[in-house]
Amino acid sequence: MSKVEPNIETVAYRSWSNFISKFSTELHRAPSNDLRRFVFRGQGDVNFSLRSSFDRKFDGLSLADRVKKYDATTRAFSELYKKRISDAASEAEILSSAQHYGLPTRLLDWSSNPFVAAYFAFNKAALDDQKKGRVAIWALDREHDLVSRHVGLEVFEADPNERAEAQKGYFSHLTGPFDSLEKFAEHVPVHKEPLLYRFVLPVSEASTAFAFLSSVGFNAYSLFPDTQGLAIAALEDVWLRDLADNS
Repeated sequence: MSKVEPNIETVAYRSWSNFISKFSTELHRAPSNDLRRFVFRGQGDVNFSLRSSFDRKFDGLSLADRVKKYDATTRAFSELYKKRISDAASEAEILSSAQHYGLPTRLLDWSSNPFVAAYFAFNKAALDDQKKGRVAIWALDREHDLVSRHVGLEVFEADPNERAEAQKGYFSHLTGPFDSLEKFAEHVPVHKEPLLYRFVLPVSEASTAFAFLSSVGFNAYSLFPDTQGLAIAALEDVWLRDLADNS
């Protein structure tokens, strides 16, 4: 089943195996048939919007006031970063560092690997043993004509750090007066090729998806290569062993 919205295409799959076998076919319809032009993001609830931490935190402000506050916040951080860390730092490096260390930004995390996105779509559902609902794995065409600072959306590679490298990290950055990527896609000129694909799967596929992802090396420790990742990986390992014992 496919649903088309302005610059967004939604495709629903009944199973993980169905998604694995068919999702790349959807993306191959993009110009040049180059899957490397896409970045991916997993969300544990299909109803979650593609909305940044900044826009969520300051939801009570009008969008105009939110934009002003964001500009002031990032300008203050940028001035301090250049003074204390590196006066030659690029805007992308500064925003990446702000995001990494917990400053609310208008960045959203993406990965160049769809399996990384799938892990984040299913990880909470898997460990909480959820049975109902749907998850979303988004794909964003980072070479689309709408990806332009002039239009209001940028996409850039995350500044290198251990986690960003493990997760093949990218960021999207809304620079225009919209509080989510969906709103951006709705209000900019409609293009023939989608800017965004939303792949929807039932949350009940979490166990199948997680078992597959673990078998090909995508787990908490591979994506969070530190002690916290080890702790989460231990929980995942116990959960997968219990699944095997009860199957």
